[in-house]
Amino acid sequence: MLNRFEGNAGRGPRVEAIARQRIAYRNLALAEEIADVIELRAVPAGTVMIEQADTDADFFLIFEGEFNIVVDGAVVAKRGAGEHVGEIAAIQPALKRTATVVAKSDAVVGRLTEAVFTDVGNRYPTVYKAIAQQLAGRLIQQNKPAG
Repeated sequence: MLNRFEGNAGRGPRVEAIARQRIAYRNLALAEEIADVIELRAVPAGTVMIEQADTDADFFLIFEGEFNIVVDGAVVAKRGAGEHVGEIAAIQPALKRTATVVAKSDAVVGRLTEAVFTDVGNRYPTVYKAIAQQLAGRLIQQNKPAG
């Protein structure tokens, strides 16, 4: 799975996968820039990629696979290809991680450090707008009455 996105041969698929992410909003220049700085990782099923209450602030784009989002031991959401995780810590690095992220299947992600994420976001404000829109959608969904 990972080799599909690696090296010069994998640059096209890598750019394409990033351009499909909400944060890139089909901005090819942004996707190409991220493709040059992102660190690819294979994540085997069952691996804890982010641990609730940790203090790291990396941001991850999901290229392939699925993840469970776990808060206080309960699965509260799922994320998959085309989505991201770690945005709260990347935007607010003084905060501890708000959830644990566990690979539900074998996966491929791209990691951006908080510093790289901030640099990209400062030069492409649509990154922050896309994250704000997604967080607002999650908040609205969470506040809907059950039933």
